[in-house]
Amino acid sequence: VGLSIANEFWDLAVPPAQELVKLKPKDKGAWAALGRAWYELGCYINAEPMYRKVLELDSRDPDAIEKLAFICNATLRQDEAVQLFERLSGFSKATYIAHQYLAGMGNYSGTVSDDTLAKWHFGISRFFADSPSVSNCRNIRSASVRLGFISEDFRHHSVAFFLLPILRNLSKERWQVFCYSGVRKPDAFTEKFKGLADEWRDVIDLDHADVASLIREDQIDILIDLQGLTGSGWLPVLALKPAPIQTTYLGYPNTTGLRQVDYRLIDGYTDPEGQDESGYSEQLVRLPGGFLCFCAEDMADSVVGDLPAIKDKVVTFASFNILHKMTPAMFDLWVKILERVEGSKLLIKSKPLKEPELQELLYQRFEQKGIERSRIELIGWTESQQEHMALYNKVDIHLDTYPYNGTTTTCEALWQGVPTVTLSGKNHRSRVGLSILSQLGMEDWVASSEEDYIDLAVAKARDLSVLADLRVSLRKRMRTSPLMDDKGFARQLESAFEGMIERHNAKLSAADT
Repeated sequence: VGLSIANEFWDLAVPPAQELVKLKPKDKGAWAALGRAWYELGCYINAEPMYRKVLELDSRDPDAIEKLAFICNATLRQDEAVQLFERLSGFSKATYIAHQYLAGMGNYSGTVSDDTLAKWHFGISRFFADSPSVSNCRNIRSASVRLGFISEDFRHHSVAFFLLPILRNLSKERWQVFCYSGVRKPDAFTEKFKGLADEWRDVIDLDHADVASLIREDQIDILIDLQGLTGSGWLPVLALKPAPIQTTYLGYPNTTGLRQVDYRLIDGYTDPEGQDESGYSEQLVRLPGGFLCFCAEDMADSVVGDLPAIKDKVVTFASFNILHKMTPAMFDLWVKILERVEGSKLLIKSKPLKEPELQELLYQRFEQKGIERSRIELIGWTESQQEHMALYNKVDIHLDTYPYNGTTTTCEALWQGVPTVTLSGKNHRSRVGLSILSQLGMEDWVASSEEDYIDLAVAKARDLSVLADLRVSLRKRMRTSPLMDDKGFARQLESAFEGMIERHNAKLSAADT
């Protein structure tokens, strides 16, 4: 059925796969083929029964369990997704990838405790207990320190909007930048990153041991992992300790669980001093401002429209975060906000919502809660960044998700003059909104409880004059804030790196004596 064809032609695989299941209704491979075609097309509601049929025929099929978990996560059933990965990770031949997905997916759930999440993250390390770890215990004395950044996301990706300003402003005299790229589909952003790197290494086709050897041969002093447990991840590389100092930063809201990773870069908003740090395998390094530095990049020229509520006489709330972050509990909070703000509307934009069947599921969910579908607008994938940014001109107030806050989404909303109401919790992933808004002096948009979140959204919706003022002033406010002080942020980051080097060398010196 052509399952090796390019992704853009998956629609051509559907008809023959449908014929195949008619011919071989007892063949799990036939059902898996049809499920795969729907899945790759982003038609998750259509794909789900195909994979459930596979599990009827073989209850331990790992690929079917994995795909079902991703489908559940993308269709607002985060807890069911976690249960599926718990089931998969319990198999005797389960790989570290299954455990990585379990831990990573737990971040989206509103019911998994921090203790359980930490246990899952730390549990990954046992897969690397027998790794032939090569200790890289050399002093770092060079006047030009080699920084290695490793990621699959040197492309048009959320990470890019926070990494580009760093690479553009690191001191060329003090630091040499090496990028180890796992990008499968390079784009214009990839070219920007290539232009900023002193050395570029495409490692997409190398096995983990070879990547580690390459990093060691390049004599990288500090290796910065930008992914954590997202994507394929680089845990097997990090476990081999190819650099004397290893840190994780930016792309993941939790610990790697690996003792071979020395540091995690955060700030005092996301991880306050004095908190319990037992949930991290790394030593926390708090940057003195925020841990993020945002650049508008290809959204720089997007136009900020007038406040829609003044023209339309209706307040429009929105959430543009990925659908995985929208838990059932979050939907209940949004329903209560809509109930209290008469005539208000809610716009939800997320890539999976291109599927009509998924849209219908959400409309029905709101109707069951008493919210007419005429008050809900659902938008899926948009082709261009400009088209995406223009949609914020339909929005008065952006609503953040919990327990996994938005990051890039919050920043781009602010760039378009749309403030975000966020709910702050007790862990890193639920305090990113607090970090971003605090750097703009907008702590009054941060809620500390679910009741406070509802009350805050309602109160802000009733003060259109404040919303109108923010509409025209937020972009300038961002430009002059620590959040976009790229040179100042680079100096803070460099200071953090210098501290790591100093501690590393001191530790080696103490060991020698």
